[in-house]
Amino acid sequence: MRASLSGLVRGFSVSLLAGCSLPPAPLTEESDDGTCSVPGESEVYEVDEPVHLGACPSGRECGVEDYLRLPQLFPGMGVDITDEELDQRLRSRRDSAPEERSVPSSADLRARILSGTRIDVLREGIADRPLEIAVIGEGDDLGAWAGEWLGIEPPRIQHRELLVTDPLVGTLEVVVLLPDGEGPFPVVVVAHGHGDHPFRHIARGDFGELFVDAGYALVLPWFRASEGGDEETVAARGLLKQGFNLTGVRMYEQLIGRRVAAWLPEADPCAPVGLVGHSGGSVSSNLTVHAPTRGLEFDAYVSDLISNYFNWSEEEGEHYLLDETVPDLWDVSQTVNGFEFVDIPVLQVPYGYPNGLDDLLGFFDDTIN
Repeated sequence: MRASLSGLVRGFSVSLLAGCSLPPAPLTEESDDGTCSVPGESEVYEVDEPVHLGACPSGRECGVEDYLRLPQLFPGMGVDITDEELDQRLRSRRDSAPEERSVPSSADLRARILSGTRIDVLREGIADRPLEIAVIGEGDDLGAWAGEWLGIEPPRIQHRELLVTDPLVGTLEVVVLLPDGEGPFPVVVVAHGHGDHPFRHIARGDFGELFVDAGYALVLPWFRASEGGDEETVAARGLLKQGFNLTGVRMYEQLIGRRVAAWLPEADPCAPVGLVGHSGGSVSSNLTVHAPTRGLEFDAYVSDLISNYFNWSEEEGEHYLLDETVPDLWDVSQTVNGFEFVDIPVLQVPYGYPNGLDDLLGFFDDTIN
């Protein structure tokens, strides 16, 4: 059982500046004296009972309904196709990979990514979109965390468990790890992979313990419908049939993590923020750093996987469609994977960080700390 607050559960409603168009105005303001603040209002409210952590908003079954509702919020933005039409397009890609298209500039690639993932639609107006944050657990006892699968004894790490509610994608859990002390601490947002979640990811190679010991706060969104099973397939197919895709949703939820990083009392909202991807989390994050959102930029990035943006099978016993499938990027995936047009420092490492975390920590020490 993970730590939970006894008594009061704190909640925060963060409403950011209104009247913004794409790209949104910066979410942070720096005054003449160098101080920094996040514009907007904060309202503290009480929650009688914490949401049970074993149910949604985190887990295999969660998020599907929220995700499938997204296209309805943007009427006329998508083009409906049938299951048969979608399968035909997927079979065509499986049988014959398209020739890589020449991309003349970063602006051209950014435009392809924005429209191909529909993050252009999802992120528009994000600066005036309310974000509700409720603290549902905190302390230094990680309890029966996922380190057990590696035979690791859970270390004592200050952490905070949040329920974050966004008008577009609903409620998801976000886990924050904090160093000892008051801060401000540099922040790194972490995008986990398939079959993974924050408490499992921080056990990989002592990821959480080593980053916190090095003085970094970690923000880990808990992606829903990301187990590689039926639920993810239902969400991915449903969105693709309506002109959207699950990769764009993952990118959007990374921006939610970035907003949480700016909100953290232990962080400087105007300081640089890092991003780390693992597995499928890298596949979507690779796109996020190609198409930065003004005011929610990441300033340094670590990736351990590249992709051709096609992850589908209809073989017996292996019938799935995962969130890494973006048809509009099939002919530019090699350009994406080269990171030639990314404007921030990028460190590519072997899958799963098998060589340890020294390179990652040194990289962030040089870029955001």
